[in-house]
Amino acid sequence: MGVNIKMVTGDHLAIAKQIAQQVNLGENFINGSQIVDKSDREATKIVEQSDGFAQVFPEHKYHIVELLQKNDHIVGMTGDNIQRS
Repeated sequence: MGVNIKMVTGDHLAIAKQIAQQVNLGENFINGSQIVDKSDREATKIVEQSDGFAQVFPEHKYHIVELLQKNDHIVGMTGDNIQRS
């Protein structure tokens, strides 16, 4: 169906990888801080190629979503602490 699922979590990278393995989500996980100092173009490439992100803060989650939306991806998000002020 063309749906690409990415995990975005505040949990430690090792925990995220373990959970992802259990649910067959993929193995290409990065620490959320790896996209913070990148240009939008470079960060978008990383986001699109990654299966998930760990050790992220809420502002990183929104940045990941915004990067995907700016590049014509339809994004759905679920989980706890999903709020927009």
